[in-house]
Amino acid sequence: MPAGSAPELLSMLPDGQGVRVARLAADDFWNNDSAPERFCVFNAERELLHCSPDLSMIDGGVLPETQRGQNTIISEWRIGEVDYLLGFWRARCLPTLNSPGFIVMVATPKAEALQDLSRYREAFVAAVLLACALAAGLAIGQIRRQMQPLERLQDSTRRLSAGDLQARANISGKDEFAQLGRAFDQMAERLAQRFHMLGLLSELDRVILGSSERLALISTLLRDIHRAVPCDGVGLVVFNADGEGKLFSELAEGKGEALCGETVVRVSDLPEFPESEGVRVMPPGTLPQAMLDALFRRPVAQLLVFPAHLKSRLDSLLLLAYATPPQNLDEIAQSGRSLADRLSIAAANIAREQMLYDQAHFDALTQLPNRLLLRDRTEQAIVHADRTETSVALLFIDLDGFKQVNDSLGHTQGDILLVEYGARLRQRMRQGDTVARMGGDEFVVLIPDLARDTAYATVDRIARALNEALAEPFQLGEQHLVSPASIGIALYPDNASSHEELLKMADAAMYESKRRAPGGYCFFTSNISELTRDRFELTQDLRDAIQRRELLLHYQPKVDARSGRLAGAEALLRWQSPKRGLVSPGVFVHLLDEMGLSIWLGEWVLDQACAQMHAWDQQGYPPFPVSINFSPLQFERTPVLARVQAALDQYRLQPDRLELEILESMAASESPTVRENLVRLRALGVRIALDDFGTGFSSLVHLTQVPADILKLDRVFTRSLCTETRQREIVELIISMAKVMHLTVVAEGVENEDQRELLPRMGCDLLQGYLVGRPIAPDEFAARWLAAGPSEETSAAWTGWQGPSDARMR
Repeated sequence: MPAGSAPELLSMLPDGQGVRVARLAADDFWNNDSAPERFCVFNAERELLHCSPDLSMIDGGVLPETQRGQNTIISEWRIGEVDYLLGFWRARCLPTLNSPGFIVMVATPKAEALQDLSRYREAFVAAVLLACALAAGLAIGQIRRQMQPLERLQDSTRRLSAGDLQARANISGKDEFAQLGRAFDQMAERLAQRFHMLGLLSELDRVILGSSERLALISTLLRDIHRAVPCDGVGLVVFNADGEGKLFSELAEGKGEALCGETVVRVSDLPEFPESEGVRVMPPGTLPQAMLDALFRRPVAQLLVFPAHLKSRLDSLLLLAYATPPQNLDEIAQSGRSLADRLSIAAANIAREQMLYDQAHFDALTQLPNRLLLRDRTEQAIVHADRTETSVALLFIDLDGFKQVNDSLGHTQGDILLVEYGARLRQRMRQGDTVARMGGDEFVVLIPDLARDTAYATVDRIARALNEALAEPFQLGEQHLVSPASIGIALYPDNASSHEELLKMADAAMYESKRRAPGGYCFFTSNISELTRDRFELTQDLRDAIQRRELLLHYQPKVDARSGRLAGAEALLRWQSPKRGLVSPGVFVHLLDEMGLSIWLGEWVLDQACAQMHAWDQQGYPPFPVSINFSPLQFERTPVLARVQAALDQYRLQPDRLELEILESMAASESPTVRENLVRLRALGVRIALDDFGTGFSSLVHLTQVPADILKLDRVFTRSLCTETRQREIVELIISMAKVMHLTVVAEGVENEDQRELLPRMGCDLLQGYLVGRPIAPDEFAARWLAAGPSEETSAAWTGWQGPSDARMR
């Protein structure tokens, strides 16, 4: 088909009648100038078939070679002076048409085509920016939503680390952040509880160390326990030594403590709580309902009970109440146990402080106030007396003959007697009076609030009643013992202006009472003060005498009752004072006992006597035994056997040269220490003599068991021996009894010829007294008795008396 011609369509006529030719009216077919598109149509050989008017200037009317057979867009194609964008479309015909088809080219001016693209580019940039902004906003919002819980956690962590135990994240929701927040809050809650627990334990320790008041500890515990231990209610039961418990609960506001009225529970009403049990989980029905009603205001479903013990005794119970069973039971149990331990420590601390106070202020034996507490109460009474213009009386009481009680019955019975004395004094005094023990056998009664115009009469009546009460027999085991007391009385402000003076004046009056008539009472007067001053000066001089070695021994001879020959000597203490002259022991020995020097004195006498015997031996005098006195304290508190053995060894003396004189009461003592020492000394060869026989409290049964060799008949028997028939018969019986027990009898206080003549006939072995010889210094004794024998007068007195002395005395 020629270029520009219209397309033709050939078809066969039926039955071969010919060919039908149809030609397309090209001008009408292609022309559509009203269409907005600009296009050209080419045949398969790229020959132009039709173009829009604007494209009529296509060069040669031929489609470019590069675009053949392609559906594409040529971005840059210049037609004339105008740049076009061309689009090609190859339209294929059906096979039945037997045509290769044609090519349609659509041309759009480049400027016109790209005009929408520029607007799109502008809109695209804006859209991209908007999208980016939107995405950024959404991302920021999402990040912010995710960072907010983290920021809360971070802030709460920072506050918690800074010490804010109330810091919580409080993150709601179900995501991971909410779970993390809840875990943090639980951790912070437990951490806060532990910090509060440590703080509570620290505060309890401070209260325990700083106060002996249990109420302070209870208040602190009940006030702060809720912050340290989760619970719905707290109660505390504190028991005394009698098993009675007082109930304490928290106040309505959860602060402090409150005593639950008069409600009291006993240990016997509760289940047993062993000391090894730290905590017990129990239903409320196990405990008395009245106790639960007093302690808790809300219904209780479960109780945790923590017992605290003191020396195996239930001291207190800490109760934690719960409306629902707690989850973290182990942690609560550990915390409650720590608090119960503090209660035990506090109870032990209070008991220890009370014990220390009692030890410092009360006598351990009688449980009476001691010297320290008496001083405090006396000073308070004096202050009160000044304010109320009343008087205060102080009664100083000393037992008469208490030393003999200890010596004869033993210190155990003596202690029992002191306890009975204290009890009897308490029973006789008023509730506001103070009965105190000063030590030993000395008691003091303080009587305050006495009307000044009737003070003397009132105290006189009280003292008389006390004398009568104390003179009544005491029951010591199977024995009845009468041991009266001497009482000295001083009044404030009449006799003294202070506690020290009041005590001093009462003490002086007591000694004056003993001097006048033991077992009575005496008010302080001015002349007693002079006696007290003399006694004080004597004590000071005696202390100086010991330092200056003014004490010495004199020796009194003991002779055979038949021949008058020297059989031994007794060493007697003397004080050669430059100011007082030669002082006898009766004046100052009791002061040495009060000064606590009785043991020292006994050991000094032992050493001096052994040293003197050694000196006489060195001078060539014939040996003879020397007797010395030993106090009960030496047998009780010193190694007597070792001391005696050491002295004998040091001065190279045979044991039978030494005689130890002990009181009859001490020899009959039931003390195993005394008896053992006596047996060992006698086994060593030392001779034991019973001094002042017949004046003690011993029984014949005791005397038959005493490990002794010598019996010394007291001077009270020899004094009236020749004038009283009954006394003579008693002496004969004593001597007969001594012979039965194979004891050598020594009669003391022989002062006249009648006694010297009668005693040997009665069986007495040795005589001692002023008739025989007075105690004299060692040199004089040696010159009179050792160098030249007895004096002519003494020898003549024994003329006609024949027979050797007892073989044991030779």
